[in-house]
Amino acid sequence: RRPPREIIVVSASDNWQADKDELTPLFENSAVRFIFEKAQARSLTVQRNQATKHVSGDIILFTDDDGLIFPDFADEMMRIYEQDVSGRIVGVGGT
Repeated sequence: RRPPREIIVVSASDNWQADKDELTPLFENSAVRFIFEKAQARSLTVQRNQATKHVSGDIILFTDDDGLIFPDFADEMMRIYEQDVSGRIVGVGGT
């Protein structure tokens, strides 16, 4: 398994600060960069654009608050990118 380089949460929850306070300590001694901030607006597009401003890597994996992913989801997504030696793939989606 491959840990993420960074996790960015943009929350539109009324309890966003309490959620941030609960999660932040989990990353204090971690190599994972963790950013958690209040959404500028309750909008999927606005929240994703807000999060994207903080991204430092080349590949972004978006998940939503109502989505469930398997533990190997990121590994499978990266496997597809890594097999593309010509650099033609620009996006991969999961179902």
